[in-house]
Formats: sequence, C-alpha cells, structure tokens
Amino acid sequence: MNLSGNTGHKGAAVAPAGNRLLASLPAEDLAHLTPLLRTVTVEVGDVLYEPGQAIHYIYFPADSLISLLAVAEGRMT
Repeated sequence: MNLSGNTGHKGAAVAPAGNRLLASLPAEDLAHLTPLLRTVTVEVGDVLYEPGQAIHYIYFPADSLISLLAVAEGRMT
C-alpha cells in the first residue's frame, strides 16, 4: 500500500494524482502542500497509530484503503 503524506520517512516527493482529496484542491493550495508530500509503503496489518498516541503525520492513500478501528467500552468496534 502506498500512502502520500509527510511521515518523516525519506522518500521522493509525489504528485497527488492517486488521492482524490489532494487532486481536488485548488492549484495554489496544492502547490503549498506538494513539497511536503512523501511516498511511504505500508504493509497489510500495519498500525499507523495506537489509541491515545499523538498524531504527527497525515496519510493520504493513493492506491489503497485505510480502516479505522475504535475502542468502545473495552472492545474494538
């Protein structure tokens, strides 16, 4: 799975073509973000964040899907 986002990982800057949210931004806004985008590879089953963990990076999936699991009353939902 490839994700575009400023993850602190070294990688080449990427164009947002694979992400509809980034692709829908006005050109001026996208121009500000593009130098900050990096491609990272995430494997199936990788956890991007644990509950309560501070969020330091934003992920923009380019050719994949990210799911969100939440803990409610001691169980995963």
